[in-house]
This record gives sequence, C-alpha cells and structure tokens, in this order.
Amino acid sequence: MIVKERFIDNKKIEGTIVEMIEGSIAFILKNMSVKNIINRKTAKREDNAEYPVNAIREAILNALIHRDYSIHSEGIYIQIRMYKTRIEIQNPGGVFGRINIEEIGIKKL
Repeated sequence: MIVKERFIDNKKIEGTIVEMIEGSIAFILKNMSVKNIINRKTAKREDNAEYPVNAIREAILNALIHRDYSIHSEGIYIQIRMYKTRIEIQNPGGVFGRINIEEIGIKKL
C-alpha cells in the first residue's frame, strides 16, 4: 500500500515579484510552527520559528530569480511544499551557467 503525504493548505500566489515573495513568506509563516520560550536571563517571551525566515526568503528569491521564463515553461508554476519534516521549493529552471547539480552537491529528487 502506498501512502501519499497530503498538504494541509493550498494557495495560488500571483503578482509582481515583490508580491509573490511577500505572499509566499506569509503563507509559509502561517503554516509553520513557532515555539514560544521564556528567556531565562530576560524573562521575556521569544518566538522561535521552525525554519529561519531569512533562509526561507533566500530560497524563494532563488526560485523566482533562477526560474525559466521562456515559452517552454509557460504554465508551470513554482511550487512550495511543506511537510512535517521539511520544506521543498521547486521551480521550472536549472542551475546557472555550465555547472550541474552534481558539482554543487545537491541531491536530485
């Protein structure tokens, strides 16, 4: 029996690059968990996001900037998938220049 992972939310984000970045980050923040802890030194509450927001922003920017905008990928969207243990961002595009995936050490899914 094959068990498929299901998503908990779905949203199509369109607009300018800035609107897509902001919308994507807002969507991820809404769906990821945030732990609230009390700092023992200051006694103030601190929120610790499940994933670093700066890393999420960078990954979304990379997906948008390195996307294939040619007619060959028309109608293919950038996809952000959130699972219990990871976030996956997939775009129609590839690595820049003559380098290939194996040379930069990324596992191909």
